[in-house]
Amino acid sequence: MSVCLSLLSFWSLTALCLSNTIPPDPFLSFLTFPDLCTLVATSSTCRAHVNAFRLHDFRPDNTLRPFFALSDIPSFMDLLSLTGCIIAGSVAFKFFSCESYESDLDLFCSVLWCGSMGSWLLAHGFVFCPTTGQYDTFYSDFTRVATASPSPLTDSSSSDYDSAGIVELWCFSASNGTRPIQLVGTVYSPVTSLLSFHSTCVLNFFNHHSAYHKSTCERNRHNQANWSSERHLASSALRKFIDRHCPSIAKAALHAFKLRSRPQQALHNVLTIYVSDRRGLFPGSRVHREMVFYALDTKVLEIGNMGPVRELLQDEAICINMVARKKGLKGAVFVLVICGDLQISIILPIDFDYEVQDTLDAGEEWKIRLLTYLNKGIIV
Repeated sequence: MSVCLSLLSFWSLTALCLSNTIPPDPFLSFLTFPDLCTLVATSSTCRAHVNAFRLHDFRPDNTLRPFFALSDIPSFMDLLSLTGCIIAGSVAFKFFSCESYESDLDLFCSVLWCGSMGSWLLAHGFVFCPTTGQYDTFYSDFTRVATASPSPLTDSSSSDYDSAGIVELWCFSASNGTRPIQLVGTVYSPVTSLLSFHSTCVLNFFNHHSAYHKSTCERNRHNQANWSSERHLASSALRKFIDRHCPSIAKAALHAFKLRSRPQQALHNVLTIYVSDRRGLFPGSRVHREMVFYALDTKVLEIGNMGPVRELLQDEAICINMVARKKGLKGAVFVLVICGDLQISIILPIDFDYEVQDTLDAGEEWKIRLLTYLNKGIIV
């Protein structure tokens, strides 16, 4: 069993423990969260005791109660599910440590959904606290940010948030100044922004469904840094391969989607291209960059059916469409190129304008043509 509750839903785990009548053991409160997860693997008895302890102590309402009325917490959790917002910082740290002290509530949210999150806070008794350079009302300032070019914060006010993916920071509190909440708007996925931080406190976070301990986040944050030089070269080669074939991929994407009659496809579907590395097939021979990978298959998939990564992919799809709109275009198709044997992937957004036309239904002709061009190194 993993030493962290990284891919397990602690809400689901709680539900599984409802029939457990074992009282929580106070001794377990002295163990760290990773130690608890290690203890689970030692015996069925320890597992039962730890599960009972989790049921009692690891509850979202324990950490959210200082900020919201108990009756408001369910609707807040529903909002987290809708927006993909995640809770990080000291509140998430308190969730894992089971400690109690005053702190801010840090909400990391894709900027596209910050309007909904801010509206919920205002409707539940919080007031907007503008900082230097912001408008007096949240709605006015959110409109300012939403209609501007989505670039990260660079001024000194963002020194506490040095992630390159953060666009704006909005502060809220109760009318008497208590219960401070910081709504952090991100350009891309909120998780992407979090993994660029160096604070171990920030690296604890949870959402409506799962909890992620700092050791899991630190491992993910350092995954790319720990890549071998060969894997870095492979990633660079895949990027060059995609750049060379970008016109062919763009044409296939616009043929595969019905963007004039069904523009919503750009938000709910992804064109996935599966490739394998063939640089080592001919040792001693130079392989042209347009042929270093072999295209195995390509298909249009529903983002909602992409398993555990569907929320991250949905965030990316929303983001690239938002960026396209800022350019005056209608939207963008989400293309995901995956090399399974090297465990690397690259995202390619394909913009389209308001004059885009649906291609006459020709079955999978676009797919056959794309695979042929990719595998024969044909550049258009």
